Amino acid sequence: MTPEGQAHKSFYDQRVAAISGIYALLNGQASDEVKQSSFSATTALWDAIKAFTVETLPAAIAAYRVRPGSTELGRWRFCSGESIWAPP
Repeated sequence: MTPEGQAHKSFYDQRVAAISGIYALLNGQASDEVKQSSFSATTALWDAIKAFTVETLPAAIAAYRVRPGSTELGRWRFCSGESIWAPP
């Protein structure tokens, strides 16, 4: 390894370890403890995404009083299932 590469070796070693862990999970070779930890982390992530999209985002849109016809309002109304053509 070159001296320049040696400076970044620890970073790449960490990346290889992380990828190896994901690979073990996907191939069913991870321990039950690792599987449970991964499941818990994934569940927490999706709970946070749900809270943001169902609670935080609608409240922020209402608080900023996005003006009708703006791109942000159209996008929100489309994603929420509302007609983008009906007046707010």
